[in-house]
Amino acid sequence: MSPIERAVFLLRQVFDYDYAEIAAMVGKSAENCRQVMHRARRHLPARSSHAPAPHAQQRQVFTQFLQARMNGDMEGLLHVHSDEIVLHTDGGGKVSAARNPLYGPDRVARYLLGIQQEFPHLVKIAIRPTLINGQPGLIGYLEKGLDEKQLLSLGLEGKENIKQQVAWYQRAIEKGKAIFVMVLACTDNQIQEIDIIVNPEKLRHIPALDADDNGTIVC
Repeated sequence: MSPIERAVFLLRQVFDYDYAEIAAMVGKSAENCRQVMHRARRHLPARSSHAPAPHAQQRQVFTQFLQARMNGDMEGLLHVHSDEIVLHTDGGGKVSAARNPLYGPDRVARYLLGIQQEFPHLVKIAIRPTLINGQPGLIGYLEKGLDEKQLLSLGLEGKENIKQQVAWYQRAIEKGKAIFVMVLACTDNQIQEIDIIVNPEKLRHIPALDADDNGTIVC
């Protein structure tokens, strides 16, 4: 760890200062301190300071998260977000995604609610709650019957590959393929990390949507 990473890690992890207090001590912004803390954790053995929550706790946290997200409940999301939460998105340069990680409960919640508020006005999505690599998560599918104009409204990235993205969405709809996967890393009674994968290359192995699947929620 660098000196600043050690300082932030000790102040947060050992002495339990909040990020505003740490920021004043080290002369950086609270947001920057969150990022420094995240980098510091990467120097430690995998998730040594935060053991995964038992499955019962994971289910409870996941249920609270899903209800808050679907209801547009900012306070509900903040309640289940850890102070150190980080959100990563992976579009692989093929599909629109956040370019950089998002740190902190407020920024992550606003990003999630922004997606939730916009999509219902554009298209309907079927989501399937599931376990992914032992962690709770969601798989998302687009409804059938969307036209090209609706697909273009999904915030496609890069003028040079818009046609390619639209073609991929159309194939995904026809074959019932997933358009995103969201994985939640839960520790204690909160979410420590959220990973959203929209890169088509990484979604190839995800099971297709079954028309008779009763485990999906349309939103």
